[in-house]
Amino acid sequence: MAILPSTPDSDEAKGLLLANRKCVAFLGAGITKPPGGTWKDLVSEIAARCGVPFDKKTPTTEYPRVIDRCISADENGCNDVLRLSLAKHVVSSRTALTDIHRLELKSIITTNFDPWVGDRSRQSHYDVIHVYPDLPLHLGTTGRIYYLHGRFPSEDPGASITKLIFGENSFVDAYDTSALLPGFLLNLFIYENIIFIGFDPTEKYVSEILRKSIEIRLEIQPASITGNTTKRFLMIPNPSGKTPAERAREAAHITAVKALDITPVYYDNSMGDHVGIEELLSKWIGESRLADRPASLKTGFD
Repeated sequence: MAILPSTPDSDEAKGLLLANRKCVAFLGAGITKPPGGTWKDLVSEIAARCGVPFDKKTPTTEYPRVIDRCISADENGCNDVLRLSLAKHVVSSRTALTDIHRLELKSIITTNFDPWVGDRSRQSHYDVIHVYPDLPLHLGTTGRIYYLHGRFPSEDPGASITKLIFGENSFVDAYDTSALLPGFLLNLFIYENIIFIGFDPTEKYVSEILRKSIEIRLEIQPASITGNTTKRFLMIPNPSGKTPAERAREAAHITAVKALDITPVYYDNSMGDHVGIEELLSKWIGESRLADRPASLKTGFD
């Protein structure tokens, strides 16, 4: 599998990731579990357990409504599926998460529910883990991990799907203009360097806040002494559509990303399952001077 050649954009993103606490990583499901159909499978399993009809051709935008129906039908059944799928000690993960935790990031933001982002973190990097709705900014974001949509601690008998931002009703409540979450993200998108990994920022609720952040950044910039120099990047598959329709969808998605003032950084996805994320992160870290990089492999004759 070929690594795509460096570009000025990828070099800048690499520099931010490898710098000491200069960047916030915004992580989605593509980091902790194989992203191909992960949420589709989870919604399908919950629906099957709760006796709610679910067609795997259903668009992802409809998943929250399916989850609401499942909660109404069998809340305990929903929790049983989550306990199995997000088990603390049984992990279906990606090496990308290990690489992310080797970096000295300013903070980590995740929309995932699983415990692994926090459980695999190093105490020397992150002092505190915050879980929605506790998303403080007055303490600063440095050295903190934020679970934006809640966290499901599978070993806690009181863990419940109703405490997560998963169903449509919970999304509406959490992203209401009077709620805490939009303000937290707005501040983040205005003032921090962000790299989205395994997450699609064109998603409805997040993209609306990103658009608002662009407006405010433009208002602030003339009054700024140093100028607004923060950046936003997205690790994204290199366009590879084979049909005109596929190429058109990819082009439209890239246009939507750029319209949110986010710079795409491409990785090779020719092998599928987005393993190019791992390859690119591994390459960047291998070129760095990180103190905790593992010893090189040697034989007994070396």
